[in-house]
This record gives sequence, structure tokens and C-alpha cells, in this order.
Amino acid sequence: MAFPRRIVLYALSSLPIALIGLFARNASATANIYTISFYRLLIAALVLSFFLPFIDKKTFSPNKKHLPRYALIGFLIAVNFTIFNVANTLAPFSNVYLLASITPAIVLVLSAVYLREKVRELDIIVLLLTLVGIGIMNPITSATSSSILAGNILALIAGTTFAVIFTLMKKEDTGTGAGVTFWYFAFAALFALPLLLFGQEGIIVAFPWILWLGIISTALSWIATTLLLEQEPAGRVSIIQTILIPLNAV
Repeated sequence: MAFPRRIVLYALSSLPIALIGLFARNASATANIYTISFYRLLIAALVLSFFLPFIDKKTFSPNKKHLPRYALIGFLIAVNFTIFNVANTLAPFSNVYLLASITPAIVLVLSAVYLREKVRELDIIVLLLTLVGIGIMNPITSATSSSILAGNILALIAGTTFAVIFTLMKKEDTGTGAGVTFWYFAFAALFALPLLLFGQEGIIVAFPWILWLGIISTALSWIATTLLLEQEPAGRVSIIQTILIPLNAV
């Protein structure tokens, strides 16, 4: 992959994610956070269904044997997004993004075991620094309220589940094309349908924020991430994103 293209894709895959906390918190000021999660996924799926065919002409012709795996990734995305959105309403943005940065440490382990990617000395250093950083933050006993404690714990869970998603995506993206991303989010929106039971109150007022959340922080970011994973090791992508995201969120 050409260096300029790589830089652009890393920026597009990372910087919009740093805005999730801002968009989610403003949207949740008037609407239920669980309902917001569903509409975020639905909007992302619709946007992806429009743009991805221009990148991958096989978007709507998936390998049917792979659909169960796409459904699994979609389910995990629905769970992860909901957890992460809730965490951002409970704890400070800086806490959530820094604690969710446990992702690359877990991706390095999973990619070495599941994807057979080589682990470099730099990868081991990143793994150790991540664990030391989380230890210094001490997210359990340093929380000043039960709300922040819950947000901190959810951030760690979100980081862990995202690592699993990331690894599975790398496995699927190899040789399948960017179009698989649409199927991830189509299934995610389907699994998130029960979240509508939490009500529609305030959703119209919050909708501009939800649009930004679904288009910028989700569809755009995930298209870029999928394109990166086609050619870059999962561990490297996760590490670079983890460095960029908190720097813009703190």
C-alpha cells in the first residue's frame, strides 16, 4: 500500500472514532442511549450499502458460507457499540478512550494465536505499556463515583470485545473485499432491533447527532479500517489506531 494512501486511511479510520463520545453524549441528552445505538447501526448500514458497491462490486453477492461468521461479527458489533456508547455517558471521555485502549494488547495475543501473525519486539513493548498504563490509571479504586466506576468497567469490556471483532474482521477481510463491512452492519442493526423497546422519546431532537455518529464515526471509519486490514497486520492497525484515537479524545 502506498504511503500517502496508508496515512489517509489511518486518519479516516481513527480520528472520527475520537468524536464518538461527543456525539453520543449530546444525543443522549434528549434520547435513550440504547435507542441511539440502534439508529447508529442502521444509519451506518444504509450509508455503507450506498458507498461500498463503488469500492467492491461484490458487496451484494457475498459467499453464503460466510454469512454465519458475518452474523457473529455483527452481533459483537451491536453489543460493543451499545456498551461503548453507555460508557461515554457515565465516565469522562478521557477515561473511556484510554481504558478501551486495552484493545491492541488483546489483538496482539489473538492475532498471534488465531491469525499466526508474527509478534515483534515493538509489539511486546506496546503490550506491556498498555497493561502498565491501565494499572497506573487503576480504573476500579480510582473512580470517584459509582457512575464513573461503571463507565470505566464498561470501557474495559468494550475494548476487549472490540479486540475480538478486530481479529475476526482481519480473518474475514483477507481476500473477501471491503463489501463485507456492509453485512457486518446489516446484521448488527438486525440484532439491535430490540433496543427500540427503550422508546423513541427525544429521538427527533437527537437525530442530527445520531447522523454524525452513524456516518462519520461509524461508516467512514469502518470503511477505512476494512481497507487497512486487507493489507496491514491486525496488530499494527490496532496499535496505530489506539495511539491516534486517545490523542484526539483527551
